[in-house]
Amino acid sequence: MTTPFSPAPRQVGTPRVSHHVEQMPHVSGSRRLNGTQFRVLGRTDRLNPAGQPCSRLELGNLGGTARAVIVHEQFLPCHRDVEHGDVVIVMGEFQSLHDRHVIVVEELYRPARARLAPTALLPRDWALPAFHSEQRTVVRHWMGVGHPALQLFLREAFLDPNVALGFLNVPASVRHHHAYQGGLLEHSADMLKRFEQRYLYQARGIQRDLATTLILLHDIGKTVTLVGNGRSQRGASQPHELAALELLATPLAQLEMTNPELANHLRGFFKPRNWYPRNYDRVYQLVSALDRQSAESSVAPLPANTTAHAETD
Repeated sequence: MTTPFSPAPRQVGTPRVSHHVEQMPHVSGSRRLNGTQFRVLGRTDRLNPAGQPCSRLELGNLGGTARAVIVHEQFLPCHRDVEHGDVVIVMGEFQSLHDRHVIVVEELYRPARARLAPTALLPRDWALPAFHSEQRTVVRHWMGVGHPALQLFLREAFLDPNVALGFLNVPASVRHHHAYQGGLLEHSADMLKRFEQRYLYQARGIQRDLATTLILLHDIGKTVTLVGNGRSQRGASQPHELAALELLATPLAQLEMTNPELANHLRGFFKPRNWYPRNYDRVYQLVSALDRQSAESSVAPLPANTTAHAETD
């Protein structure tokens, strides 16, 4: 992972080689990118001034956002055919100009799923600036998961750009706690910080990795059940726990092929709380306790003689 860079006004970079040379602004600094991963945040196809088909790409990761232009004839179709939300590995030169950041792309290709970087899956500019610190907390804990199967499971879960974008922006509830854009991100980061003070975190091992994974995904169903300041049409009739199981169905099926016990352990957490038989798993209880503590700490005290109304979301 390279040193993060700060986002700048969105402008356009230049192609690596072109028959038409455009005058470039003064370069204040540059460095090599030797395999840095980015999300494709935007793509626009057009003809450049030389009449060559090219694509403007907006590339982002946890460090920030930069622009690049790739001339189609310089890249194989399998390398240039990338769309919004794809993750790509970039080789080339990163240039800091006086008013923007650009990348002169030499190679561009998709990484293997097992090598997807959390820093690319959760790009900085998909989150509100007020929550960039929480975003870094989430990525730090994610990268601390040592179990290879759980690391791959998390990568598969957040590969879908809709899930990743929703995780960074939806509220954690409608009215009860963290009920604002970015609330789920803030709530999840708060739970991770509280987890750091628990014995299970200090002990490390599979249970710590499992707890971290469940904290990151415990409310992932809300990316489809909540929208704006209310519930989506789907959320009006489906509990977020069951929505989570649907969103995670493919990653869970892939995990089950190599570790069925771990896959079932993850599934068990999302069983609605009023379903039987009860499961008193130690990790489930810890994650649920952290969830309650974070929720209660964000809710302002009610006035005297006021009755609180419970809310499942």
